[in-house]
Amino acid sequence: MALNKSQNNTFSSPSNASLHKLLNHIKIIGGRVMGSTYSRTALRTRIHALIYNQGLPIIFLTLNPADIHSPVALYFAGVKL
Repeated sequence: MALNKSQNNTFSSPSNASLHKLLNHIKIIGGRVMGSTYSRTALRTRIHALIYNQGLPIIFLTLNPADIHSPVALYFAGVKL
């Protein structure tokens, strides 16, 4: 009966407390299974909490030349120039 109501979007959890508790337990356990819908929801919630607490992320990108051509890196590596 609850499955049919859920599919028809007429399900209300306060009407059946034991079913609501069961669905809550499924969400909690599913949140620990990597790759599941509930784990992605849990990770998304953690990311939103971090953004709210710490602010938007700032990404610094540093481009470096290859070390095999850099005279400074070769000098510190002990290569005779």
